[in-house]
Amino acid sequence: MSTSTTFLRSKVARRIVLLFFSCALLPVAILSIVSYYQVSWQLRDESQKQLTHLAKGQGMAIYERLEMLDSDLRLMSSQLGEKGPKGIADIGRTHFDGVTIFGSDGSRRAAWGNAPHLPQLAPVEQRHLRSDKSLLKTIDGCNDGCVYMVRLAKADNSASDVLVAKPSSDFLWAEKNLLPGFDFCVITAVRSVLFCSDATVRSDAIPVSSNSSGLFEFAGDGVTHDAAYWKLMTRPMFLQDPWTIVVSQKHTDALGVMMRFRASFPLLILLSLWIVLLFSLIQIRRTLGPLEELQRGTNEIGAGKFGARVSVDSGDEFEKLASSFNAMGTKLGEQFHMLKAINEIDQAIFASLNREAIVDGVLAHMPNLFPAECFGVCLGGRRQVFDVDSYLPC
Repeated sequence: MSTSTTFLRSKVARRIVLLFFSCALLPVAILSIVSYYQVSWQLRDESQKQLTHLAKGQGMAIYERLEMLDSDLRLMSSQLGEKGPKGIADIGRTHFDGVTIFGSDGSRRAAWGNAPHLPQLAPVEQRHLRSDKSLLKTIDGCNDGCVYMVRLAKADNSASDVLVAKPSSDFLWAEKNLLPGFDFCVITAVRSVLFCSDATVRSDAIPVSSNSSGLFEFAGDGVTHDAAYWKLMTRPMFLQDPWTIVVSQKHTDALGVMMRFRASFPLLILLSLWIVLLFSLIQIRRTLGPLEELQRGTNEIGAGKFGARVSVDSGDEFEKLASSFNAMGTKLGEQFHMLKAINEIDQAIFASLNREAIVDGVLAHMPNLFPAECFGVCLGGRRQVFDVDSYLPC
């Protein structure tokens, strides 16, 4: 079946195209937009939960390492009175960069490693040390070695040695334990950076809040970061104001999947539009092609071409309709020829009273008017005059 490519000029065709677009493309577009925002919100929520969990986990890990350092200092202080400075030389070398032992008068008795200095101790800090607890001291404005741990070798009111230890940064912060793609910083209560794996993070970018945890965004080197903070309560055990543990991730990394979907979303919409348009044209052509063929056959029959036939092989109701149309054309042709013959007979009757001419006209058109058995008389090759009335009963 040959189909014209101008079928879209039909109002029905345009109506069906609009119906296809409304029923196919519009729901897909709505579903895509809703899915986009749902996925974006879900990824955002999961990213925030992960950041909060990592910040708390990193803070708890730092606190556990502080407890391990405190245990080493306790062991040092107990061994110092029994074995002297040489007896503690091998204790805590994997956890401390250096240890210094100061006498009660402030004089240095022994040291190993990167020996720290004796910090100034306030009265409240001295009381804390005499309660058999370790003191955590931080130095503002330094880039490395900002944290010291102080402990008395004898926790009473008598004179005793003072142990000042500098924790190893690799052990205390353990940056390698953090997941790839994440950074973390440790900031004091006075907003001094103790450690930060990302040099672009500024302490003033972190919001000041009385909450123990929270979420925020900050910009570093023109890149937006998603971050979560968690406050590490170090004051009860180490007489240190809370440290703020901040874990951050680039916004593009947190929503990387969403960004890729956002980039491919217009292409998916265009692809969907093209597929819907293609299938719409195919289906409309299959639907309206037989109608065009039937319309062509109707026009030809209207022009008197009763021998015209339509060819439809769609295998559906249109093919049955085409067969009925062809049968109708055949019957209309037969009836038209019969009416034409009757009209010629009438004209012959009114134009001449010659009975022989009338009979010749009737016999000439007899095959178009009646079946062959109604006048099956062999004329024998000669003209014979018949009575017209004798054929009327047939």
